[in-house]
Amino acid sequence: MSANQAVYAIALLCRVLGVSASGYAQARMAIFAFIHGWYNPQRRHSSIGFLSPTNFESRIHAQITQ
Repeated sequence: MSANQAVYAIALLCRVLGVSASGYAQARMAIFAFIHGWYNPQRRHSSIGFLSPTNFESRIHAQITQ
């Protein structure tokens, strides 16, 4: 992805999410805050054995580093 495409993607996301941002850094932070507020790392998923994403990643990391 080129720099122009990245800027366009962030501007598009801001528009879709209804976030107003005066600059690139502020737009990135607004998108991060939206995703962080929406994503629940503690919610359990049936596709990964009813573990939370955090626990699943920790378990995988432990298996890899053994």
